[in-house]
Amino acid sequence: MALKTPEQYEESLRKMNFKVYLMGELVKNVVDHPIIKPSMNSVKMTYALAQDPQHEDLMTATSHLTGQKINRFCHIHQNTEDLVKKVKMQRLMGQKTAPVFNGASVWMPSMPSTALPSKWTKNSKPNITTGLSNFLRMMQDEDMTVTAP
Repeated sequence: MALKTPEQYEESLRKMNFKVYLMGELVKNVVDHPIIKPSMNSVKMTYALAQDPQHEDLMTATSHLTGQKINRFCHIHQNTEDLVKKVKMQRLMGQKTAPVFNGASVWMPSMPSTALPSKWTKNSKPNITTGLSNFLRMMQDEDMTVTAP
């Protein structure tokens, strides 16, 4: 699958069957709720910037699993350049969304640390376990945003 547009991301949320309580009340429409909407809009910005040729270099990467162009939020750092771009990407997100970028940014720093404990080959490249590798491939293929609870 190609990179999602912001509209495709929002539509994917509308198709999900969320059961969310906010301040003790069941939220009937998570996507349009006035308290949740700013966070959703900030995640939408990650998709918008990945589509923008001006920011494509920071917001996308090449998957080490498939060789395809993916959202950098679904990428495991492979080298120093990846880490520098990650920091620059986070700064850009801060400029575009103020301090409200969450969702992908919460999950994104944890992916590399999840991969680190896995086995290393003799040539020092990570050998990610099958389950994590399959999950990461699914995230990349579907251009998913994942966040921790």
